[in-house]
Amino acid sequence: MKQIFFLFSLILSFIFQAYPQTKLNNNRFKNKTYIPKILVIPFIDDISGKEDIRKILDENANLRIAVNKTKEAFQKKGFKTVDFITTLKAAEDKKIFLSQSNLTIKSQIIELSGVDIYVQVELKIKHEDTATSISLVLRGNEAITWNNLSANTGESGKLNTNDISVLISKALENCFTDFIKYMNEKYNKIVRTGNTLMINLTFDDSSKFNASSKLGQEGLPLSVLLEKWMMKNAYKGLYNASSSEDESITIYNVQIPYIIPKTGKKYLPDLFVKEFGKYLNDLGLSFEKSITRGIVDITIK
Repeated sequence: MKQIFFLFSLILSFIFQAYPQTKLNNNRFKNKTYIPKILVIPFIDDISGKEDIRKILDENANLRIAVNKTKEAFQKKGFKTVDFITTLKAAEDKKIFLSQSNLTIKSQIIELSGVDIYVQVELKIKHEDTATSISLVLRGNEAITWNNLSANTGESGKLNTNDISVLISKALENCFTDFIKYMNEKYNKIVRTGNTLMINLTFDDSSKFNASSKLGQEGLPLSVLLEKWMMKNAYKGLYNASSSEDESITIYNVQIPYIIPKTGKKYLPDLFVKEFGKYLNDLGLSFEKSITRGIVDITIK
């Protein structure tokens, strides 16, 4: 009898020990950290920059070192990376560049790379007597909307050397840990809670409609109807209240999913805008649209 009781107690002990472990595993799954794929690119002023983003690394050996060392730093931390030069050459081979502007070229390179985050590297070199110092500026952005995730500057300090590679390594040591910490935090928040769009709706000069036009079965002003649609269709009903005048309606921070649960693929802004467009058509509105870095511009005809 004692042996039976001992065996029963032993079985119960295994059950109670296993239960907390199962619960812990579930919590780990819920709090899963997603590791993003990274593209490291040289920083160029998108609007006024005179350099050609396609040639700048050929013309600036120090910046090329900074880009390569930053990419290597991500790889050492376990991130998957995509090479900028390889992606650039692939884009040129496919002749995908639609214009010669840095802004358009950068946008197409990022899209072709298929990454989750792109990181821009800016290098500033200062010479004083026999000493040299550098500032290394890192800027991380989410690849779909270009929303900022992290920015940090690493200083090398003054060293009596002309070896820029050594100075870059020193600057990276002084900023990289904090940079990826904040980048990961903001990126994983986007994965969990969704991305954001800004929707800017305007009216063509020849349009007979405006924000006050009463439409639909309810006969409500268009601005009110769009608010109601956002409440129902924005991810988790999250968006900032719109601002509207007769000539325009702007809706800020419209939340959309980042991941499609059934497929695990990214939910692109085009999918949300497609559904929004169907609603506008149902209201009897025709329009033209464009989507640029998380900003949706719609012109009602």
